Amino acid sequence: MNNETKILTNEEIEALKKYNKAYKEALYKEYCYFKTNFSLFRKKFLEYEQYNNSRITKGIKEGLILYAKAVNKLKQEGLWGKTKLYLFDALGMTDKEEIHTNLLFWLLNPNESHGLDDKFLKKIV
Repeated sequence: MNNETKILTNEEIEALKKYNKAYKEALYKEYCYFKTNFSLFRKKFLEYEQYNNSRITKGIKEGLILYAKAVNKLKQEGLWGKTKLYLFDALGMTDKEEIHTNLLFWLLNPNESHGLDDKFLKKIV
């Protein structure tokens, strides 16, 4: 037997087993706590995201409808192509990058509610 090797007593082995069991139980409790809180957080986040997306989607749809009406009016008056009409200028949103990003994301996502499928994405690419 090697001089550096120590044989544990039965008491030490039992103490290690108890510690190991307590440690595993504590880890499991922490895991359950985390899992529960993470599930609640995820649920709240998804609810907020759904609310926020529906609000943004509604705003974008309304903006696009207004823009389309303005374009049609310019075409009817023979001014289309002679007048510069920028969507974000018309909506008063030239400095709102988050809205620009959300609009692009919405248009590029074929699963969104715009009904364009992947047509916009294919036009860009």
